[in-house]
Amino acid sequence: MKIELKTLAPYIIMLIGFAASWGMWQQKVQALETKVDAISQMQIDIAVIKSQLVDINKKLDKLAE
Repeated sequence: MKIELKTLAPYIIMLIGFAASWGMWQQKVQALETKVDAISQMQIDIAVIKSQLVDINKKLDKLAE
């Protein structure tokens, strides 16, 4: 059985296209994961700052009395 290049060409092109698409999706998913991690860290930082502000306000209220 002889396989000709013109028979395989469409399949090769589809495989290359699929590989390129897969690579682009992987990059987008990784970028999204990085952004989500950054947002999660920001939420933690905001919670810590809020807690510290509450403590500072309590101390200031005690000093004002």
